[in-house]
Amino acid sequence: MQLMNAAEEPVGSAVGFASMSAFYVTALVFLIFDVEVSSSLSHGALIYRQFGLFGFLEMAVFLFILIVGYAYVWVKGDLKLG
Repeated sequence: MQLMNAAEEPVGSAVGFASMSAFYVTALVFLIFDVEVSSSLSHGALIYRQFGLFGFLEMAVFLFILIVGYAYVWVKGDLKLG
C-alpha cells in the first residue's frame, strides 16, 4: 500500500501535538468540574431551605467527592500543560 501524495512536502514534526492533547485533557477536566459545580450547587442553594440540615450535608458530601476528584487529577499530573 502506498501513501497518497498531496504534492506538498511535510514541514516540521508532529512532536508539538503531544502538548495539545494535554491542553485538551485540562480543558475537559475544567469543563466537567465547572458544569458540576455550577449546576449542582446553584440548584442546591435554591432549595436549601426546604431540605435544611440534610440538604447541607448532601452538598458537603458532594463537594468532598468533587475535591477528592480534583486532588486525584492534580496528583496524577493531568493539569500540567508541559
